[in-house]
This record gives sequence, C-alpha cells and structure tokens, in this order.
Amino acid sequence: MESNVATAYGTIVHELFQTCMLERDFSTEFMDQQLKGIISRNIEMLFFVMEPLDRVRKHVRERYPLIQNWASKHVAALQKNPGRKSNNDISIVEILETEERIWSPMYGLKGSLDMTIRAAGGSQGGVRTMPFEIKTGRKTAIANHRAQTILYTLMLSDRYDMPVIQGILYYLDFSEAISVPATQLEIGALIRGRNFVAHSGQKATVSAPLVSNTGRCNSCFSVKPCFLYYKAANGPAEPLEKTEYEKMTENVGEEEKKFLLHWDELLTMEEKSMGKFLNEMWLMSGVERQRVGRCFASLRVESKSSAVLDGSSRIEYTLCRAADVEAAVEDGSGSFLDSQINVGDQILVSDSLGHLALASGILNAVGPDWIAISVDREFDTRSRYGAAKTATEKITYRVEKDEFSNIMAMIRNNIIQLLMDPGCVAKKRLIVNLDAPRFVGQRPGSQATALRVSRGLNVDQKRAVKHVLAAEDYALIMGMPGTGKTTTIVRVIEAILAQKKSILLASYTHTAVDNILLKIKSSASSILRLGPVGKVSFVWY
Repeated sequence: MESNVATAYGTIVHELFQTCMLERDFSTEFMDQQLKGIISRNIEMLFFVMEPLDRVRKHVRERYPLIQNWASKHVAALQKNPGRKSNNDISIVEILETEERIWSPMYGLKGSLDMTIRAAGGSQGGVRTMPFEIKTGRKTAIANHRAQTILYTLMLSDRYDMPVIQGILYYLDFSEAISVPATQLEIGALIRGRNFVAHSGQKATVSAPLVSNTGRCNSCFSVKPCFLYYKAANGPAEPLEKTEYEKMTENVGEEEKKFLLHWDELLTMEEKSMGKFLNEMWLMSGVERQRVGRCFASLRVESKSSAVLDGSSRIEYTLCRAADVEAAVEDGSGSFLDSQINVGDQILVSDSLGHLALASGILNAVGPDWIAISVDREFDTRSRYGAAKTATEKITYRVEKDEFSNIMAMIRNNIIQLLMDPGCVAKKRLIVNLDAPRFVGQRPGSQATALRVSRGLNVDQKRAVKHVLAAEDYALIMGMPGTGKTTTIVRVIEAILAQKKSILLASYTHTAVDNILLKIKSSASSILRLGPVGKVSFVWY
C-alpha cells in the first residue's frame, strides 16, 4: 500500500475511532453512519490518491471488530469487568479533548494530540490525565512512537498545570494499548535531541547527518524537503551508492540548488521581518499588545453557540471587554475598532493564566468593546486548565492574530514540488532554468478578437494585448503606475472570455482583484470569488 493511501486510511480510521470514543457508541449502525459522513468530508483527499470509495468502506469496516472488542475491555462505560489486571489494562473514564493542539512555551514544543483522556490503571494506578496516541498500520517504529508519546506527556503537563507521568500508545490494527511511562532518563534524552534539532535549524546549512540507512526514510512525511535541502546545502551523500537519497535527488543539479537556496534565503529574511510580531506573543502581555493594535485583551465570554461551517463543527463566541480591564488605553484610543486585526483574519485565543492557543479560528466582527469569533473548539469550560492555580483567580482571554498562520510554509512546499515533482518539468524549465517563453504567430480568431477588445487603447496597450494572446507559456506586462496596466488586463480577460476559456485572476491584494472584477463584471457569465469576507468587496455578496 502506498504511503499516501495509507495516510488517507489512517485519517479516516482515526476520526471514526475518536467519534466513537466521544459518543461512547461502538455499535455497527453508529459506526456505519459516522463513516458515511467522514468519507464525505475527506472525499477530496480520496480523489487525489485515486482510492475507490467501496474499497475505503471495506477497509475500514474490516476494523470494526478490532475497535469494538478493544472498547468493550477498556472504555469504562462499556466494561463488564472493570477490575484492573495488569499495567496495560487501562479503563478510560473521560475524553477531555480530541486533536488537541498544544503550544508549550516551557519545552519549546508544538503538537497535536489524538486524544487527551482521563483513565484508571496503567503503570501508576489511579485516575490520571494522559495523552492517547492512535497508530494504524504496522508496528515498525515503536521506539519513535514511544518517544512521541513521552513528548506529549510534557506538553500536557505544561498545558494542564499538573504532572502527566504516562501516556497510552494504541495500535488499532493489533487491538493493543501500551502504557508508556515518562521516565526522567528518556525525557532528558528527548529534550537534548529537541535542542540539537532547534540549534541545527538556526544555521544556514543542514548540520544533522543523514541516517545510515536512508531506506528508513520511505515512511517519513518530510523525506522530500529533507533530501532536497540536504543536497542543496551539503552536496552528495557518502557513500556514493544508489541510495534512496540519490534516487530522489538525481535530477537536482546546480541550477536547482542555487534556485532553492536563493529563494529560501529571501523567504527567511521575510520571516525574520515578521519575527518581532511572533516574539510579542511570548514577551508582551495582552494589554501591551492591544496598545499597539495587535491584540484584543482582557476579554470575558458574553455568549456562545454551535454552528456548522463547510461540514465542520464550529463554536461562535461573542467576547466583551472585562469591566475591570485597564485596556481602555492610557492615550484614550481603547476602541477595538482601532486594532490592526481585521475581520476575516486568522486568530488565536489564549487565557490570562498563560495557556497559549486554546483555540483557533476567524474574526467575524468587531465593535468598540466587543468582538465575534468562530473557533474550532470550546475554550471557556476548561476548569482543568490551570488546575494548580488558585480556584478564585478570575480568568480572562486574549485574542490575537495568528502570526504563525502565514503562507511561507506553503511557498516553500511549492518550491519543493517544483524542483522534485516529475509533473513539473515544463514549469521548472521556465521558472528555474529561465528558458524563454514561446509565442505563436497567430491563433484562429485571435486577430479579430484582439482588434475588437483593443478599441480605445493606445499603441502600447494594443501591442500588449496581442502579445498576451500569442503566448504559449507566459507573458509579462510591465509599466509605471498610471500607464494603463489594469485597463490592459481587463481587455485581455475580455479577449480570453470571448474564446470560452476559464481564467484564474490573482493579485497581491484583494483590492486589486476586486478593481478588475468590477470592470469585467458585465462580460463574465459567472464569477467565483474566493477570499476572507472582511477583505472582499461587498459587491460580491
């Protein structure tokens, strides 16, 4: 089974198991009902891996008995004999959270946990909070899975302000759950490894050596960027046999290496320019960030409700400024309307106890002293957060722009695909090797179309329209501000529409896209406008 297909199956089985655990229902009827919805939500992923839906249903349904048998023994509400028999006999009492994303400033770690549970039994006995990690497929990397589970115990202890001394590693296809104690010796080794990786990542070259047997990299989700960056920074691997590394990078020559390092350096410089905003999240209080317009501080929950958006459950909150807040800023500009955060921006919610990113979502509306947000999970019913704090401490919340939610990772991934994907050879020829674009003499009907749409244009604009219509690969139009580039683009779009072709229009700003759409609105039979509600012209609603 190819790794991408295995990943798709794993995603579906994960979600089904988590849903059954939350609802305490493992009946075949319930699982069939949930599976139908899960497949529907993941239909795009299954389409890209070209996996027939009947085969997906069969694969997942074959695992029903394994899941049902395990649940009957280890879910407290379903157990017939709840007595503990061994260290690995756990009894799950409560599901606190699924897919819980945790930022841990103490350990410098971020991660997403399959489930956070309260369970009895395990290596330490008693009812304890612990991570529950689900693995599908073969048990070929138990040591890595144990290390991952131990790291999750550290992150949970930081988030929940309580000792978390063990986790559960569940191999679904083997119906086996393993209790993983977090020993000081293993924790120390993992933290040293984390520090080494963090230190290596700050250097211009990749200092970490390749593993001796690169065949082990086949199941790694980062194998492409890892191999590509290693070759760009370090050259060939030793020994020079036909390893997986060399097979995957054999078409990466000097031009590709220079291209990668050049653009990676530019992206890194841009990221550093954004670094001050990231540092503020760790080093400034909410009120301090609000004074410079980058945070809504000291908020209390006014109301909340559940909603479904694009098939996903969302929680909608209205948050108001707390009465005792000092955030009515000293200079008198304390209105939330003065913030640099705009409707439609990605946001994070944190609390006054220092727990970061309790939820993430979108800013829906802003008033003088209130905001409305839509987030992925509840954050105000978590009495378990800050359990070690005084019970009388009044908790408030802060909402800030998700500075980590930027397109840099997407841009880097696009560069990697361009350099390594066999389907991108033609694009690589034009973008990396800088081959000259090709132009045809004249297409059928293009001359008449160009003449029709060029009425009223000056000589340079008419030449630009003809130039674009003759392009086989791409065409560039350059001009100083005010020379009529927008008008020329509008006429080019009208010419392409006349040829019954579809068009993707993109720009650096939403305003630029809207300005062109307003001018071609009468010419286009249908327009699909994508973008945040707060940044798109109201004309399209």
